[in-house]
Amino acid sequence: MKRLTTEQINEIVKLRNEGKTLRKIADKFKVQTQTILYHTSEDFRIKLREYNRKRYNQMSPKEKREYLKNKREYQRIYHQERYANDLEFRKKQLERVKNKYLRDVKGGKKQ
Repeated sequence: MKRLTTEQINEIVKLRNEGKTLRKIADKFKVQTQTILYHTSEDFRIKLREYNRKRYNQMSPKEKREYLKNKREYQRIYHQERYANDLEFRKKQLERVKNKYLRDVKGGKKQ
């Protein structure tokens, strides 16, 4: 699964507002048309989230554990690769960790 940057999402919205077809935009960014629809249609996004919520709630506890395990692994690999290849992402992550540490120190969680 490919993740789109904020700049790409903004360009997708702009192209869609200009009247470009879902297929042409999807081809340009090498993603599925559903991805374009997700980022340009609030109704579609709401329906998809509801569908996924229902699907998750129908899973057995064992299926939920497996699903969450796979999701965590995907996120770990994604962040590891992005951290290694994206200097701006790395700066944001370091700033986030620094701010969390400072909040914890000020809040009395760390000594």
